[in-house]
Amino acid sequence: IAMKADLQSMIASARAVNPTALQDPELRERIARAHTQIEFTRLLNYRALSKILRGEPNWPEVPIAKLQWSYLAQTLAELAVDLLGPAGMMAKGAPDAVDNGTWNRLYVFQRYTSIGAGTTEVQKNIIADRAIKLPRR
Repeated sequence: IAMKADLQSMIASARAVNPTALQDPELRERIARAHTQIEFTRLLNYRALSKILRGEPNWPEVPIAKLQWSYLAQTLAELAVDLLGPAGMMAKGAPDAVDNGTWNRLYVFQRYTSIGAGTTEVQKNIIADRAIKLPRR
């Protein structure tokens, strides 16, 4: 839910600081894809949570949800850079910082999302081993 609000805020900020970006067909397609990814992530998390609450095995939903969340955070950060332009990369406290440096923080810390709560590679290995039953290399 927070990421949906973030995307809406990002679009509103782009209208103010870089309105021509919203006319770019490629960026419009990326916005649509981001909306889809947000909804997919929300539903995947609900599925994992409902399995946990019912006491059912929650593989592979939990590691897949973590991977998807990391990917979505990176997607939104990269979209912010392209939608908002240089003004979106101003840090908190800079005179022209968009949304008080929110997008700069998102972009700078986006890689953390692939490390926090287990690296992306570890999550991929867990999914390959336990969910898909791929042989180890």
